[in-house]
Amino acid sequence: MKKSFQLLAIFIILTCFVLQTAVAAAPNDSLNNVKDNTKETLNNASATANQTADEVQSFLDPLQNILDSINSIVQQVQQIFYALGGGQ
Repeated sequence: MKKSFQLLAIFIILTCFVLQTAVAAAPNDSLNNVKDNTKETLNNASATANQTADEVQSFLDPLQNILDSINSIVQQVQQIFYALGGGQ
């Protein structure tokens, strides 16, 4: 009976020690989870921003080509008027 009481006491002490260690490690694990989640969220936001920038760029490129063509036509018309007007 005395031996089983000693074994039970040792088991309870070991269990308390293991639980205390687990509880002490929990905040660190929680902090690591927050760090990991934050890092993942920032990576996702960065990827989304890059994707959006690529989409905007692909939309603006054709518009820029159109504006460049219009500018070229205007310059050619100005040159024609200049040539017809005798350089005035």
